[in-house]
Parts: sequence; C-alpha cells; structure tokens
Amino acid sequence: MTTNTRLVDTTTSTATASATWRSRLLAVVGAAAGAAVVFLAGKAGGVALAVDHNDGKGPVDLALGSFLGSAAGAALLGWALLALLEKFVPVASRKIWTAVASVVLLASLALPFGVEAASGTKILLALTHLTVGLVVVFGLRRDAGPVRG
Repeated sequence: MTTNTRLVDTTTSTATASATWRSRLLAVVGAAAGAAVVFLAGKAGGVALAVDHNDGKGPVDLALGSFLGSAAGAALLGWALLALLEKFVPVASRKIWTAVASVVLLASLALPFGVEAASGTKILLALTHLTVGLVVVFGLRRDAGPVRG
C-alpha cells in the first residue's frame, strides 16, 4: 500500500493572503483618501456642497464624513464581490470583476447629474465618483486572481 503525502507550505500561503489583505485594505483607504482630497479641494475652491433631495426639506450640506463613508463602503462592496468571484469563479474572477467594476463606475458617473445642485457641486461629485472608482478598480484588480486565456 502506498500513501501519497503532500506537504503544504503554509507560511507562503499565509504570507500571500496577508499581503493580499493588506493590499486590498490599502485600496479601501486610498478610495476614502481620494474622496477626501476631492472634497477638501472643492471646499477650498469655494464649491457649495449642498444637494436638494426634493423631499421638501431644502438643500442638505454634504459633509466630509459622507464622502469618506461612501467611498469606503463602495470599496468594501467591490472587495466583497471580488472575494466571491475568486471563490466561485477563480479562473475568470479578475476579468469578470474588472468588467463589473468598470460598468458600475461608468453608471455612477451619471448619478451626480440627477440631483438638484449647483453645477460646481455636480462636477465635484462626478469627480469624486471617478476618483474613488479608479482607485477601487485599479487597487483591487492589482492582486486579483490570475488572468488566463
């Protein structure tokens, strides 16, 4: 009787998983930082950051916290989708994720123009979407599963 024993180098796989985790966390932090930079640049440039939701309450001032939370939340959702794709479709996960993330980014660029706000505010919001989207797409894609075929 023969026994086939396979040794697995857990230090390498643990180190790789840790590096991947850190890289993805950096993408989340980078997305929030990008949103903060755009927000602060807009404030410094005198852009009125107020949006009217047409709920009868009048314009609502946008705060830095909403920019940070939205950016981090979007990045975390992207990370979650990527992790699911890597688990269930490992070979094509990078291609599928990049396609989905790119479509979501392009669709999100239209959102700021659907709200009641000054033109400068709409442009600033679109620039925020673009900044966060690009950081997320390229930051998370960098260490995603291998591209084959």
